[in-house]
Amino acid sequence: MEYKTTFEKCKSGLYGICSRCGGDLEPIETVDNSGDPTFWQGCKACSCFDSGVKPETYRIAKELVENEFFRPYGHVDHNPNDNKEMKAHKLQTQISAACRIVTSVLRLHNQEVGGKIR
Repeated sequence: MEYKTTFEKCKSGLYGICSRCGGDLEPIETVDNSGDPTFWQGCKACSCFDSGVKPETYRIAKELVENEFFRPYGHVDHNPNDNKEMKAHKLQTQISAACRIVTSVLRLHNQEVGGKIR
């Protein structure tokens, strides 16, 4: 069986931590859209595929969501009747979205500091 992406190649491309839960990323065996075997980077702790973020990015995003009440997904409600798993899922979804925003803001900031903003 030939893998589209081997375990070794996937492992060599791992970067950062999971943007949903802050867990470690690792190669996860799966199949691609063509049904071919492959490895994708993901997080077994929260069962998602993830491209990874810097730990500092995750820390900032988590702080924004948990303590600054930042909600990238305004349509994701906070229902007091949600069970523990649903509350955790919604929190992780917000943090992951906030990570994308924080990554963009930091990139733009770094370009501005370097005089490269267009």
